[in-house]
Amino acid sequence: TSPNVMLCTAQDRKVRLFDVRSPARQPPPASQSVVLDLSRHGSATDLCFDPYRPHHFALGSDDPLIRFYDFRKLGSSSSPASVQPFMRLCPPAYLGLADSDDSDDGSEGEMGMRRSEARHRRMRSLGGLTRADIQGVSGLDINSHRPGELAATYRGGEVFLFDSAEGRGDGDGVSTSAFPLRRFNGDGVRTSVLRHFGGHRNVDTFLKEVKFVAGGRAVATGSDCGNLFIWDKGPKPRRPAAAATTEGC
Repeated sequence: TSPNVMLCTAQDRKVRLFDVRSPARQPPPASQSVVLDLSRHGSATDLCFDPYRPHHFALGSDDPLIRFYDFRKLGSSSSPASVQPFMRLCPPAYLGLADSDDSDDGSEGEMGMRRSEARHRRMRSLGGLTRADIQGVSGLDINSHRPGELAATYRGGEVFLFDSAEGRGDGDGVSTSAFPLRRFNGDGVRTSVLRHFGGHRNVDTFLKEVKFVAGGRAVATGSDCGNLFIWDKGPKPRRPAAAATTEGC
């Protein structure tokens, strides 16, 4: 990847690429900067690059799936809506709350809205969770001290740790024989979770981040209660909370 370009997520369900070398007086048309279109899955909420494989990045949205893309393949498809992730992650309890498959063409209109509404009705409830409870990925981070370890925090849900490096090389995809997959709308989704942490509340504010701290040995995120929650990833996780703000963090 180049230090002169950056990717930006937005609530309009698009991921855009910007080149800081472009003349300020001549910005490219908005349609030309779109490299991914998540119209079928909701707003793009967060993305993070893998420090060990800088051409791979994880993308979160309003549905529970975490999608991995190869930066080198952006722009290779005829439509931003047809770009396919090479790997999908999701906590097993949240899988049935995910949106439609990634093979949709991104078409909008009344028919697309009807399909979306029907899909949400079918997946209204799963194990006591509803689509309204889990409002998608809020924040993502990849541990720079341990290859492939990814933390994800969910709006209305918990913080989960995944091993995204398992079976993933520097090539074009992932060895599907390296780990068990669950099928969702014809696509393989990895549901193996290393750990999960709870006790905080991530509902009231917009997008709370999650970060690896203490040299990658702990995970931190904010809470609606105004505290900063930090979990030790060791065999006996602790949850020391430090006051941060009275209005959530």
